[in-house]
Amino acid sequence: MTTARRISLARLINRMAEDLFAGKASPEKYLETVRDSVTADSFAMMKLLPGEAKLQLLSGLDLKVITDDVEAPLILEEAVAFPERSVVSPTGSFVCDPFLNSEGVRAFLLSRGSLGSGHLLTLAMRRSKKSFSASEIERFASVTNYINLVFGFLDMTSDLKKHRDHDTLTGFLHYNAFHDTLKKEVSRARRHKRSLCLGMISVEGLADFWSSCGQITTENIIFRVSRSIKENIRDFDITARYSPWEFSLILPELNITDGIHTAERILAGLNDIASEFSGDGELAFRIGMANYPDDTTTTERLLEIAEAALAKARESGSDSVVRWEE
Repeated sequence: MTTARRISLARLINRMAEDLFAGKASPEKYLETVRDSVTADSFAMMKLLPGEAKLQLLSGLDLKVITDDVEAPLILEEAVAFPERSVVSPTGSFVCDPFLNSEGVRAFLLSRGSLGSGHLLTLAMRRSKKSFSASEIERFASVTNYINLVFGFLDMTSDLKKHRDHDTLTGFLHYNAFHDTLKKEVSRARRHKRSLCLGMISVEGLADFWSSCGQITTENIIFRVSRSIKENIRDFDITARYSPWEFSLILPELNITDGIHTAERILAGLNDIASEFSGDGELAFRIGMANYPDDTTTTERLLEIAEAALAKARESGSDSVVRWEE
């Protein structure tokens, strides 16, 4: 059985606060803090999201007692679903109960905190006829309540950053976030002596759809366009909503030939959407392409060249992929 080190709650919480503000907060470090607060055989920190049947393990210490116990998942499910059957702390985030099975009494402590619309679960469990003492329960509750607050804060700030940087409808980067990301990607390509393609995509005819069919239909088209783009690029390629009717693509480590092939594949998928909505209006798609370092070695000029290529594609009057040429 693990022997808990006698560290004051104040020191434990101060250590967690220092880690948080130093950017070192992690499930592993916080679970070690839980281990310092109580004596148990196994510890685990898990995430449970709505609609998911399985718990996602974030971190674990000495998990054998939990993983070898076929009834442990049932205990967790019951504790999460029916916290009123257990001893609940004033914050409502902590449950504690001994459970009886064929092998005797098994004691566990479970902290149940909110994580977005899901739950953050911190578990301390031991196979013993001895329940946790009142002082251990108090220490565990104090530490895990603070952990729940920290992870709730981190989850909230992560959501705020995502909403700040990403378009709500498409999930693509906003204009400003795109510019920052492009600078970083060009810098990375320069550092590793690799290529990068930048694409600009224009959706022609959306203004007419807005006037004739309304906002819902227009936003449905924009959403469908964004999904089609994502389906035809790699997972690590970067997308942005450059303007209401324009999208941009950062395609790391592609030469211009491969970049144009990618753009042509995207265009084919977008043309399917145009055909689907042809009864309500006319959609057309133009794509302009530029390459680092073939066309330029600066971020600003790369963007100018991609925009010039898009303007040339518009002048062509047909669905096309155009590379800028002097």
